[in-house]
Amino acid sequence: MKIVYQSKTGFTEKYAKMLGERLGITPIRLKDYRPATDDEIIFLSWVTANGIAKLSKVKGKCKIKCIGAVGLAVPSEENTNNLLNANKICDIPLFYLRGGVDFTKLKGLTKWLMKTIVKSDIKKNVIVGDSETILTKGISFVSEDNLDEITTFIRS
Repeated sequence: MKIVYQSKTGFTEKYAKMLGERLGITPIRLKDYRPATDDEIIFLSWVTANGIAKLSKVKGKCKIKCIGAVGLAVPSEENTNNLLNANKICDIPLFYLRGGVDFTKLKGLTKWLMKTIVKSDIKKNVIVGDSETILTKGISFVSEDNLDEITTFIRS
């Protein structure tokens, strides 16, 4: 089994490395992975709008044991179901992992959109903390504990 991941600002990469340590598997960046039909992989990638970035690069080209979708939103069944439907996933287990946002690594429209979302989440108390620091640098919700469910699934 392999862990293949796509990361934009580092949160998915952190999860891939933590999961790799738990399972004794060295994670592989998607750009370094060449899919093979007999490969069984755990695919981790970030959420963009309601899409899972670069899922199309592996879907149907290898056996995906499960998907870890890393995003800023608070984990919920509704959120997971939206991702399943939007990405046409019906036969692959999906685990949502709360990541974060790093404004120092974002640019242009993406940065502006994420700031708008984060400002709204701060007002709703979905994100709590020093708003000036959060809106300048970002915030991380990455935690080892967030990997418990996906780890249990993989080991079973």
